[in-house]
Amino acid sequence: NNSNNNNNNNSNNKKQKNQGSSSSKNVPVVELDMNQDMLTRMNLKVGQIIKVWNHPTADRLYCEEVDVGEDTPRQIVSGLREHYTIEEMLNRKVIVVSNLKEAKLQGVPSNGMVLACKSSDNTKVELVSPHPSSKPGDRVLTSDSTTHTLLPWTVNAIKKHKVWDNVVKDLHTNGDCIACYKNIPLVTISDNQTLSVTSNSNCPLS
Repeated sequence: NNSNNNNNNNSNNKKQKNQGSSSSKNVPVVELDMNQDMLTRMNLKVGQIIKVWNHPTADRLYCEEVDVGEDTPRQIVSGLREHYTIEEMLNRKVIVVSNLKEAKLQGVPSNGMVLACKSSDNTKVELVSPHPSSKPGDRVLTSDSTTHTLLPWTVNAIKKHKVWDNVVKDLHTNGDCIACYKNIPLVTISDNQTLSVTSNSNCPLS
């Protein structure tokens, strides 16, 4: 019996190690299912920008504090200074990719990224906006409700399996400027409301 218990403990320890760090902010530890839909492995959430300032050394970057429904705001660095004023950014609701590994952009830590749409000629960048009724922390998936109970993967698992690299290739707007994944509209799953951009139709999201 002791031998069986030790084997079970070793098996559980291995499973926990394979899942990566469990200390990531509000990202549940889940058993990895390699057949799980790619988008549901990501943790896209509504965020609200509560503070914005110019990056200290990079002319094209903003630093933001974003409320994504966690205990403390996320600090995120975005290349949006050529496209939005600080006033336009402040208090704006955005979509945050929240289970990416922390990166340093010109020396400033960034814990996530905001989802935006770039025009085909690369001249116009527009932030993806959720419905006004959405709240910080609301999760975003497609309108296919069968996926809404699937939990996102950890930061380390996302990096190891290059999940975001695969997902971002299929994110785009449609002809009505609605954000989509593989031609299926993205929604906040709490209220089934779509996400949109102002004018960049049929353009990639990243």
